[in-house]
Amino acid sequence: MATRRDLCAIRSLPHSCDDAWGGDIIAAACVQLAATVEPRRMEGVWIAQEYVE
Repeated sequence: MATRRDLCAIRSLPHSCDDAWGGDIIAAACVQLAATVEPRRMEGVWIAQEYVE
């Protein structure tokens, strides 16, 4: 994910960081990575935790 984030930054592409229904560890990684994206390129973050149960 970090490589894709870096590629989007190099090409000035907007993007989102989405949880792929992976549970707590994946959600934490998604949020942590999303915190490193430049705000002007961030289109959103989606966490699936509330739908898992």
